[in-house]
Amino acid sequence: MSTLNIIDSDIYKSEILFVSNYSDTLTRTEHNIASRLNDKIAYKILTYRKSSLPNTVSYEEFLEDNIYDIKKLDILEFSKKYKNINLYLPMITERLMVDYNNMFSVLGKRYYSLDDINFFIVSYLMFLEEYIKNTNLIFNGYSDNFISTLTHYLSQDYDVRAISFTDYGVLNTSTFYLTDSLYGQPYKDFIPSKGKIIKSELDAGDAKESLKEYAEKIENVGNPIFGVFSYNIFNFKYIIFAFNGYKTKNKEIYKFLNIDRPSIINKLFANIVRVFYRISSLIYFKLVNDKFDKKYKYIYYPLQMQPEASTSARTPFLMNQLSVIENISKSLPLGYKLLVKEHPLAIGLRFFWYYKQIDLLPNVQIVSNNYSGRDLIKFSELVIGGGGTSTFEAIYLGKKHILLGNFCYMQSSMLRYVDNIKNLHNEIVSFLDFEIKNKEDEKKRMIEYFSQRALPLYEDFHENVANGLTAIYNLELNKKGLH
Repeated sequence: MSTLNIIDSDIYKSEILFVSNYSDTLTRTEHNIASRLNDKIAYKILTYRKSSLPNTVSYEEFLEDNIYDIKKLDILEFSKKYKNINLYLPMITERLMVDYNNMFSVLGKRYYSLDDINFFIVSYLMFLEEYIKNTNLIFNGYSDNFISTLTHYLSQDYDVRAISFTDYGVLNTSTFYLTDSLYGQPYKDFIPSKGKIIKSELDAGDAKESLKEYAEKIENVGNPIFGVFSYNIFNFKYIIFAFNGYKTKNKEIYKFLNIDRPSIINKLFANIVRVFYRISSLIYFKLVNDKFDKKYKYIYYPLQMQPEASTSARTPFLMNQLSVIENISKSLPLGYKLLVKEHPLAIGLRFFWYYKQIDLLPNVQIVSNNYSGRDLIKFSELVIGGGGTSTFEAIYLGKKHILLGNFCYMQSSMLRYVDNIKNLHNEIVSFLDFEIKNKEDEKKRMIEYFSQRALPLYEDFHENVANGLTAIYNLELNKKGLH
């Protein structure tokens, strides 16, 4: 193996390491958080491209110094070093690499060869590893792309705590949480003093209203035009980036620094397809049978948005939802039917034939959007899914929920986690027979659990996250006996 241009290890040291992704907005957010830390806490911010912000180190600079040596590496020999990490997984679930819905690059993604993908994985591993080994705590932004996923995998390998943030809109439309690992679990020992979940918000939660508020208040976010077309078509910087890409001195590294560059032609074509998908799907939903046969009992599976973190980085083996529904169908007890409903924000992302394939399963029934998810949760004996708002709504409405995979929130007698699909039938049967002793207590526990850990998004957000990270940093030092 070739030797890279590694310099004195002190250069890699930090107390808290921030890892950004492709987004300059996230880099600025992390800078705004880091600048509010205690002056005694040394930090570094790892970025995708070069940044003028202080204490930043970029993947771009790393490539400039090492690209030719990286290309000489024997990938099979290199992989032995990380043989316990599933390295292809974060890349194959990357939304800019994989076309989830056959939408002809709705995100403007570009196709990379396997050699390119291998280079991405190896080079990013080598960029991250020395910094991760030499820090006490990692803040990883949103865990929804291959950079943050790879960071989490490496942090586990080197036994360094990695914290991200996420939102649970059904609980509170303006609340974020510091989460431990990829799987949405709020950090157990840390309870901030600010933030509160209001019961009325749970009663009136609305995904569209939540996104509208988010789009109005967050930089570089906007509502789709006519519910379909990206608001970025009026963003001058976005258009220039789409046509010219990010310029680099070294042409060898150009494509590796433009993974997020959109293709205007692909996006226009994809949005035309999306309009056709939307119209055909709405017509199909008008024709489906919305009546429920009283001789059956029902279990509910809500289709999830894609691409989305909850069906990619966090539950990568649930990306093919047709396969998931088929496996649930094979696991249902006699006398039960599975109800499946499309996510209201996803209509137009899937062709109507997708729903037809679901409806061909004899014990599965596709339901139109005349029904709300809450109506179907109330009507059903059990909810099955990979996470998302339906999990909270099920508990709030007193319904048991089976979570497929590791994407989790809290321990509750109303939640059951199933990792092995072969066990699903037995889990469904036993959970249906399981009696919840006090549903109101479970609901109260859920609200209190997240109320305690809530961070207001639109009020002193950077200050709140910085204080939270400081508290977690001190807890981690205490655990390691370094305080």
